[in-house]
Amino acid sequence: MRNPTKIASLGLRNHKKSAYSLLGNFGALAALLLPIGWLWNASAQSDDFNDGNDTSPVGWTHYDGINSIFGGPPYNIPPQDTWSFPGGNTYRLQASPSPAPATAGPARVSSFPTNTYTDFYAAVDVVNWSNNWSQAFGLLARAGNFGTPSSPTTRGYMFIYVNGAASAPGSDNFIAIARLQNDAQTRGITGSSGTTAELHGVNLDPANQYRFVLIGKGTHLEGRIYQLPDIHTPIAVVSGNTAGDTIQHTSGQCGVFAFNVADASGTAYAGPVDVTFDNYYARPDAPSTAFSDDFNDGNDTAPAPAWVHEDPIAEAGVPAPCYTGATFTFPSGGYHLFSPLPCVDAAGSPRVSTLREESVWSDFYISVDVINWDDTIHQLFGIAARINTPGPGTTGGYLFTWEDGSAPLPNSTDGDFDLLRIQGEGGTEAHQMEGDVPGQNSGMHLTNGNSYRLVYIGKGFNFEARVYLLPDIINPVKRILAIDKLTMFTNGFVGLIVADHPSDSPSHACSATFDNFYVAAAEPSLSLDPSSGTAVVSWSASLDGIWVLESSPTLSPGIGWTEVAAAQVAFSSGQNVHTASAPMTSNTSTYYRLRKL
Repeated sequence: MRNPTKIASLGLRNHKKSAYSLLGNFGALAALLLPIGWLWNASAQSDDFNDGNDTSPVGWTHYDGINSIFGGPPYNIPPQDTWSFPGGNTYRLQASPSPAPATAGPARVSSFPTNTYTDFYAAVDVVNWSNNWSQAFGLLARAGNFGTPSSPTTRGYMFIYVNGAASAPGSDNFIAIARLQNDAQTRGITGSSGTTAELHGVNLDPANQYRFVLIGKGTHLEGRIYQLPDIHTPIAVVSGNTAGDTIQHTSGQCGVFAFNVADASGTAYAGPVDVTFDNYYARPDAPSTAFSDDFNDGNDTAPAPAWVHEDPIAEAGVPAPCYTGATFTFPSGGYHLFSPLPCVDAAGSPRVSTLREESVWSDFYISVDVINWDDTIHQLFGIAARINTPGPGTTGGYLFTWEDGSAPLPNSTDGDFDLLRIQGEGGTEAHQMEGDVPGQNSGMHLTNGNSYRLVYIGKGFNFEARVYLLPDIINPVKRILAIDKLTMFTNGFVGLIVADHPSDSPSHACSATFDNFYVAAAEPSLSLDPSSGTAVVSWSASLDGIWVLESSPTLSPGIGWTEVAAAQVAFSSGQNVHTASAPMTSNTSTYYRLRKL
């Protein structure tokens, strides 16, 4: 058997010099993988481990790196690697320290379902890990060519988080995509950091939980980290392209794994492994995280899960017949929200909302069509985002609403859009955030009988609202910017709202009809910033799947588009960013476009 350290190589770089090389001389990863004869093709597979085992609904194969592959003295070490289920609903992988790091390699442990993919989307939640030593953990994909201990040939691509700072002062924590070759060799692939697919300065907190996602589409690979519960906006993204590699892996297995990088004193590969996973999922293509509902089916229960109705007056305890309750109906394929007038005003004026509560959103792109409303009363209606603690007197978050002015109504001139930060359902605060951005004009009249598309965009604490007069969805008739200086709500639910204006006296029942609701983490569009003297092109890293930037010197027919290399695209503040090499004053032209793989 060859000495693992003889065939290992330094594939990933440590951002800062430390007492040891974080991923150099990584030994004998053959232990992590399945025999080739156990493979079969599969579509989507998932396991939430809520049944307290890893035998159903997905059968997992365990690998004890040192004992299974090397076997026998001096490498077999009690206790062996363990796979357990804390709380009966998570998946904990542990490995004892290696008895001989220089020859047997580091402590390592893994588990793999018997599935193979070419293009793939693999995800798993990391819910706990020990931060007392340095370890690398995450996902492995396109694994195959499984060999014997005497002939290590295992290969694949790994997406890992390395908590290097835990063992070596001056080192940092980072994420990386790398190629595994011949069981023990780690090779960096060309990526978004320039020479390797690494992103340094990524600091995950073991007190939080994170979703790891690895996507493979042809030669393109992308790794993402999401801080739960938000599964829409990644906090870190690393991308790579293996197109120029002499060795490329086109298909294989997906699974979870971890290996030791150093013990608490900084001795390379001398420590244990302890990581807990949950909610594993793999499929051949990236699922869409966007949600849409055109209400043509005459309900708000499909596509599942159902919309959640919020009727604050009823929730506050105002009984029938004093208050007959809000209604949610579907006239001609629309979505009509109505709140009647109660006989008492103790619970506030009429108001109603409907929310998507299956998921929380940080950054968002929300659109909905407004096709009808009661224009005889002073009311407001529109989009709700990052809603927290929904309920009578407790709702907080951000709104984009239109109000139709004061009496006498209806009128042909009044109307105003507001981008609101609310607390306590607006009773505590209803701050117009567009007023904090100079030069905004929010006044506009909407004519009942026309249909309008409202678009609400949030990135961090910067907001944009657009209004389109249908059927034109290209040219907005109104655009408003806003900012939340208090940076109050980082994530929450999204939905729709209708309310009688609080200043209205007497109060009135309120109603509006919507259609074609859509929400995604971001709009698939490019932004151009020429302020530095060069063209800085950016787009959201939250888009579903893998998107590539392409350029062309002309828009003439027959001229091809060239993909911008991964090494020329950086990740910054939730955006993919490319800075053109030529200054804006250059006499040459360059055109850019996004293409989804």
